[in-house]
Amino acid sequence: MDYNIFLKVGGGKKTSKKQSSKKQLSKKQSSKKQSKKSSKKMSKKVSKGGASCPSGQIMRKGYTTKTGKRVSSGCITAQSNSGEKTTNKVIEFLKKQSRMHQLARQKFPAQASKKCPKGYIMREGYKRTSYKSHSKTGKKTSVKSSWTAPSCIKSVTGKSKKGSKLITIIDKDVLGKYGYNNITAMSQTERHKALRKAIKANKPLSIYRRLIAIATLNKNKDAKLYRTLRDDAAWIKTQTEYIIKSASKKSSKKVSSKKTSKKASSKKSSKKASTKKSSKKASTKKTSKVGGGKKGSKKVSKKVSKKVSKKGSKAKSKRTSRK
Repeated sequence: MDYNIFLKVGGGKKTSKKQSSKKQLSKKQSSKKQSKKSSKKMSKKVSKGGASCPSGQIMRKGYTTKTGKRVSSGCITAQSNSGEKTTNKVIEFLKKQSRMHQLARQKFPAQASKKCPKGYIMREGYKRTSYKSHSKTGKKTSVKSSWTAPSCIKSVTGKSKKGSKLITIIDKDVLGKYGYNNITAMSQTERHKALRKAIKANKPLSIYRRLIAIATLNKNKDAKLYRTLRDDAAWIKTQTEYIIKSASKKSSKKVSSKKTSKKASSKKSSKKASTKKSSKKASTKKTSKVGGGKKGSKKVSKKVSKKVSKKGSKAKSKRTSRK
């Protein structure tokens, strides 16, 4: 006979209180485990970029500070002009470049296998895309795409090995349309005029970061260009557009920190109140247990006194009637 049928109908052995309590505990434990698993899945999604942020914001990964404080992942305002995460764009750009270099090695195996002498490094082969141009007379011409073979070039640092590429600039000639070209030949007023236009049209922090990146790339190549770019980047920090944006960012951070602190304080206060209530309940229970006998004795004494008083009054009434 199938025992499950009895359970469905309502027969079979009845579960005791201990068994039911054990089942409830197991259910709670399983729910906790499920919640932990779901939180882990969410954190993995956030780290992979699965969680969506509103427009103009990007997902920042969680990190630990030097002091050991853990900062959780969350949405932050994007500082790039596109409003997207630049790291994702850089990863895609580097992947495309590596594919192009592999194709160039396959097309030019003799040049790729060549060893460079001391003080020279290997420049990878690349493909030039087709573009439209014009001659001095104004005649329009179209230049076809072409491949450039890998070759040895002189190292700027004097080393024969390439270092790790830390800075990658995807969009080139961004500041050229605002008149920021041939910087060493331009005066300070001309440079600042061009940068003012760039700051108004774009986010000032992105322009500042661009100048710093170009300066670091040219540090060992051109000392004069490096100094002028660094000076212009420092000048951008003094402009009202940059100051207003940075101030608004700081105020938003303060508001968020205040909200979190308020939530934490409310949680602490609620915990304290609950502990106080529980302690009061426990104390009342103890007093009731300890003082239960006293209350009972008081009630008994009151009943006895009432009975005695009633008997005394009856006796007095009888004596008076006899007289």
